[in-house]
Amino acid sequence: EGNDGPWWSLLLRIGTPGHNVRVLANIAGQETWAVTPSDCSGSDLDNCPDEQGGTFEVNSSSTWVPSATIWNNTGIYALGDYISDLLGINAADTGPSLNHTVVAGITTKKFYLGQFGISPRPTNFTVMNHNSTALTFSMLKSNNFIPSLTYGLNVGSFHRSKTIKNALCSLVFGSYDRSRFFPNDLDFSFGPDDGRELTVAITSITKDSQGFTQSADLLPTPIIAALDSTRPSIWLPTEACDLFERALGLQWNETLNLYLVNETWHEALLRLNPTVTFEVGNSYSGKTVSIGMNYAAFDLEVSSPIVERRTRYFPLKRAANSTQYTLGRAFLQETYLIANYENRTFKLAQARWD
Repeated sequence: EGNDGPWWSLLLRIGTPGHNVRVLANIAGQETWAVTPSDCSGSDLDNCPDEQGGTFEVNSSSTWVPSATIWNNTGIYALGDYISDLLGINAADTGPSLNHTVVAGITTKKFYLGQFGISPRPTNFTVMNHNSTALTFSMLKSNNFIPSLTYGLNVGSFHRSKTIKNALCSLVFGSYDRSRFFPNDLDFSFGPDDGRELTVAITSITKDSQGFTQSADLLPTPIIAALDSTRPSIWLPTEACDLFERALGLQWNETLNLYLVNETWHEALLRLNPTVTFEVGNSYSGKTVSIGMNYAAFDLEVSSPIVERRTRYFPLKRAANSTQYTLGRAFLQETYLIANYENRTFKLAQARWD
């Protein structure tokens, strides 16, 4: 799903009666955002509500309590109706449900699909005498649905799902799935910034020589980057993007600010199937973990309303400065993330598909 993927979504049930919506896991946020019918007004999509994961009409829920406009800790201002309502973790009425969770019916065009924030941070209300409200993750713990503020996540791999059953998005609250990753002994510490606390040092990025005359180094100097599942692309210094361009034959489209891939070069990259390996650690020195991405993980498509016709693109972006360095959803396809918010540590490992 999505207009910059495709991606695997999660199914939630919001309100009374329950509205089923499909959303993306958001490791940088803590709220649940669902697309509203008004977000589809004026859309040129043939089936906008379904294309955007299903819609939630705030006023149609008998259990909603109006709240306020919220500035959330990720620094993203979303225009919409923030409410307190009933949230179900899956579509079945018998699944876990939580009362008085923060839900936003969004009308902004910044997000094509809704978001399921899985951080346990509280949301701070700026008006209406609210101080803060606990979110889904922490409410699961306080209601004894889960034993700890730990989650395990793989966002799924759409291209693998055609042949592999367990390539769907996997999210476990309170624990993790040992079968979904290759274990390692490296623990990462949280960074200081809320919303970007899951940070890693990228010490090197290399491309193998498979199908090419030689391997290539793609990162001039180590950098610190945040993990962020709301962004599809990998944001790197311009110098690194230049090296990607030369190594993989990419061409930057100034109008769309995207690396578009035509069908001829796409077929060539499929045949060559290069692997790009990221070495990530807690700091610029010491232990690292290798995360490998073959070309299929970079083979994404962008569609309306970004472009008129569905077009292939390579999910790499030129960062304006160090605050934008990000490893987005494309990178997270190939990883398994275990975040422990009680110890403020996390693990990152190569995802396993067998």
